[in-house]
Amino acid sequence: MNAIHLTALAALLLAAAPTLGDGGQPEPPAEPGRPRPVGWWLAAAEEGRVLSDAGPGGLDGEIHSASVGRDASAPSGSALVFDGADDAGLVGPGGFATVPAPAGFSAASGFAIALWTRLDATAAFSPIATMAGDYETLGGGFCLYAADGTLGAFVGSPEEASGILRGPSAPTNVWTHLCLSFDGAVASLFVNGTLAATATNALAETVAESIALGTVVGVETAYPFAGAVADVRLFGRALSQSDAAALASEMGAISAEAAD
Repeated sequence: MNAIHLTALAALLLAAAPTLGDGGQPEPPAEPGRPRPVGWWLAAAEEGRVLSDAGPGGLDGEIHSASVGRDASAPSGSALVFDGADDAGLVGPGGFATVPAPAGFSAASGFAIALWTRLDATAAFSPIATMAGDYETLGGGFCLYAADGTLGAFVGSPEEASGILRGPSAPTNVWTHLCLSFDGAVASLFVNGTLAATATNALAETVAESIALGTVVGVETAYPFAGAVADVRLFGRALSQSDAAALASEMGAISAEAAD
């Protein structure tokens, strides 16, 4: 990223956005019916370097580094584990995985992404899930991230303060459920099913063919992620707080059933 250094980026993400208590906007209204993902990646242990899609589109993803491991510690079962180590020049610290976006998917008109994550180490900026029209600037899409131990998200660009959502602290070695929802105007960040922050920002229509999980590699910069990601679900519309809470509760219930 040429225009902004990593430390400056982290400072902007931590300081620019108000929390909900600072005057956030209302969450998107609830919609009737159970939300159904357009993509659902469970990271089953037997898949090797493939991330099979359990959703309707057959959108199988790919792991791009042999250093990306798996374990069964997630509340939903199997997880991808990123070590954050610089294992290859073009792959980036800790490796990464990509999953394809559905044909005709438009983040600008509304979307939601939900997942479990575990932060194993803190860094100035650690992307968890990112869709961008430009992976050098991280602009033109969205990102769930941790910055110096604080959870957050942005819609649009990390250089647009109006689109940054600052969440709570992210303790290490603890599983947390995140859901980022955008209705075309208002973005909402839910943490463990609870609304943590909102932001109002427009998102220009962007051609983005995939979502990166873990490290994001730009032309000159790689942003490392040391931690784990599990049960990634992509929706073609905004979700309400009740939707997000149901997802977090459901994923935990899946884990409990599997453990019996």
